[in-house]
Amino acid sequence: MVCRKQAHGVSLPLCWCMDSLRRILLLLAATLSSLCGLVAFHRARKRKREKIVSPSPHEARIAKVTNRAIAGGVTEQLRMGVMCAVGSAGWSDYRGAVFWFRKAAEQGEINAQTLLAMMCLEGLGTRRNYGQAARWARLAALQGQPLAQMLMGVLLEEGAGLRRNDEQALRWYQFAAREPLEMGARFRIGMMHLEGLGTQRNVDTALEWLLASAEKGDRHARFRLGMLYYDGRLVEQDYALALQWYLAAAEDFPDTKGQGTNEALFGYAGVRGEAYPRTVGQMMKRPPDIQRDAQFYAGLMYETGRGTELDLETSRFWYEKAAQNGDEVARQRVAVLQDAD
Repeated sequence: MVCRKQAHGVSLPLCWCMDSLRRILLLLAATLSSLCGLVAFHRARKRKREKIVSPSPHEARIAKVTNRAIAGGVTEQLRMGVMCAVGSAGWSDYRGAVFWFRKAAEQGEINAQTLLAMMCLEGLGTRRNYGQAARWARLAALQGQPLAQMLMGVLLEEGAGLRRNDEQALRWYQFAAREPLEMGARFRIGMMHLEGLGTQRNVDTALEWLLASAEKGDRHARFRLGMLYYDGRLVEQDYALALQWYLAAAEDFPDTKGQGTNEALFGYAGVRGEAYPRTVGQMMKRPPDIQRDAQFYAGLMYETGRGTELDLETSRFWYEKAAQNGDEVARQRVAVLQDAD
């Protein structure tokens, strides 16, 4: 059977097939386009839902420091230890801090050695180990790190991790005191001369060192001077001077934390009298509530008119400060003064 042809010589069935094929291809293209648009739409919604963002500059810096620390960079290892200890990620990771401090300390970094000694001494991120604390403190102290030198004095004076030796302790404190801001060592030198530890008792020399520490801002040295002048047994009694030093010890100090490597971890440890870790403070015989005690004695002196005119209003002010810091006797004195009004 012969098919009829159109003008162009193409059979009708073939023409119909080609036309259908074009329609199918157009339909497929439209469907594919719709599918692509739908996929793109869902991907955009997913990105928006998951809030996919690029790392912040801070995160990028931390990643850079981390990579360099892993590669053996001693400065970055020290920084990683500090970041772990102070909680840059939102919480303190003392084990991580010890890990990185040890990595840097083993490469001879004296600040890392000192901080590792502190961690061993305080039992942060590792078991408390006075022997290890002494080992790392000695390595840094021999290289001139003043906080490590002060730690050596504390350990020798207490016989913690080392045989007790007051003479050597005093020598290490004297080394540490060469650092202009090192108040704690000056305080201990003064107290050792006052108590006759490692040297002959010399009240005049003790006063010189306590005054040097107090003038640098050490609250404990200020309070001790107040006690000496109030008591009047070792020095000539002077209530006015006693009140001056009690007030200096009672005042609030500005926040000085976060100004360096040691400071970031221990709050200006070794150069601010308020910031020594607990164990070191106890070993140095530094009561934790010295400001509260100074506030109480300031209130007492204004109440009794010693070293100043009688001033019950100012007395009540200082008693209230001490009471807010937990002094029960001060709270009772506030009640008595209120009843007297």
